[in-house]
Amino acid sequence: MVIRSTWGNKTENVEVFYVMGSSSNVDTQRKIDAESRKYSDVIQGNFLDVYRNLTLKHIMSLKYVTYHCPQAKYILKTDDDVFVNMPLMKNFLSNDLSPFGASQLLLCSVQKSASVLRTYRSKWRVAFEEYPFRKYPPYCPGWAILYSPDVVFRLYKSAQNTSEIFWIDDVHITGILAAKNNIVQTDNTDMIISESAQHQLVNNDVFPKEKFLFGQPDLKEREIRTMWAEVVAHTVTKSIFK
Repeated sequence: MVIRSTWGNKTENVEVFYVMGSSSNVDTQRKIDAESRKYSDVIQGNFLDVYRNLTLKHIMSLKYVTYHCPQAKYILKTDDDVFVNMPLMKNFLSNDLSPFGASQLLLCSVQKSASVLRTYRSKWRVAFEEYPFRKYPPYCPGWAILYSPDVVFRLYKSAQNTSEIFWIDDVHITGILAAKNNIVQTDNTDMIISESAQHQLVNNDVFPKEKFLFGQPDLKEREIRTMWAEVVAHTVTKSIFK
């Protein structure tokens, strides 16, 4: 996987795990088992890895952190097609936030006033029986979310005490459950590289003046590798704000 050889490679004070459900394909499951034995970084749940089970996967991630990561100061959840500027991320957490960790932190590119999609042509179509309101509460798009440990624990506990599970995981966990627990999202949109700057970086080797922690979502493997090569070739600053 490209993440292991780029921003998620072995580095001090960072542990990277890959969370997934099970596969109904025997050959695929064998490959997952082999990968898990080789790298010891795969967490697999007893549910099919399909889109409608993303909420189960998200909850399983929170559970794993709660029970197996007592020393974690921060928890970052991303998709596998995301780029993280890990050298600057580490400095951001230690210098701009705190080396001792934070509390009440749910950091992301906050989605506000998102309309519920009812059209049958949409992959995210939601029936009235599933969610009766016109708008979603503010929530964190699931491709990149930074939690403090206390928020992970509270969201996991709330998920365990909730009988109905909404299948859009980021809305359910960082929107609905966060609102129930009075957890407020903090926006980090200005920490995401702009599309134009990313284009220049990936295609023209022009390193941006703007400091960034994340690339745009839905990246190709080539783009992740190129961005990583550029990041490690440049001096990392001690702060994202200076």
